[in-house]
Amino acid sequence: MRRLLFLFVLFLVSNASFGKALQAKFSWCSFYSPENGPYVETYLEVTGQSCHFTKAASGKFVASIEVTQVFYLGDSIKAFNKYNLLSPETDDTNRLVFDFTDQQRVSLANGNYIIELTIRDKNNPTAKPYVLKDKLKVDYYPTIVALSDIELLTEYIANTNPSKLNKNGFDLYPQVSNFFDKNQNSLKFYAEVYNTSAVLNNDAYLLSYRIETHESHQVLDSYSKIYRQTARPVNVIMSDLDITDLNSGNYDLMLEVRNRNNEVLASRSLFFQRSHVPVISSDSSYKAIE
Repeated sequence: MRRLLFLFVLFLVSNASFGKALQAKFSWCSFYSPENGPYVETYLEVTGQSCHFTKAASGKFVASIEVTQVFYLGDSIKAFNKYNLLSPETDDTNRLVFDFTDQQRVSLANGNYIIELTIRDKNNPTAKPYVLKDKLKVDYYPTIVALSDIELLTEYIANTNPSKLNKNGFDLYPQVSNFFDKNQNSLKFYAEVYNTSAVLNNDAYLLSYRIETHESHQVLDSYSKIYRQTARPVNVIMSDLDITDLNSGNYDLMLEVRNRNNEVLASRSLFFQRSHVPVISSDSSYKAIE
């Protein structure tokens, strides 16, 4: 599961050089492919207003963030990824109202990893890079019913063309933060269930989700649903919850898989916050690095 740090796997990094702070949010989800094994997706969202921009060949302005990801298993490096994340180009750096987001996929065998993220504003050479470390567990087996991590989404679009965004016939646009402000009245999420056909001998099973209060674990019935599912190697659960009337507070989104005897075979939870305090919204642009 994603490790909780500052109420979620979300890192806010800042640098005060030249009076401007580089701000970014980072999270990840683990998934399993019956054909290729486990993998991890990482999600990085950079605040456009926090970046330094330089003029590109087009005459417009662009920001460039150097990103380095290292996955350690003990003392060994099992995966390494270094790339430049470019912002969308803009005509006016005095009116930066967008954030830009990147997603990467990394194949990882089962194990307990340390993920190390380093980011640096390439247009601010005197600023020190920021290094963030945390634990990451990958734990999927073909003979055990399992749930993936829960991926929050800004939107999803049906599409069968392969891409970094595409899973099981949908392009999934990640929401990196678990904080839902007054302007966000929709909670979209995606998750996968694995190995029910092998473990349950193709028997049907129940897949449920619910929202609970974080502190008292009170189930909110209006945000609960149960599905009867046909067993498959991979089943998808994707939903769009209207949280307009959800009070400000701390909550958990809970997923469960149960067999016909009502025994829990797998579960996942995701902490999130809801606030009705007015905020100034900004537009988000998705920029994937190939």
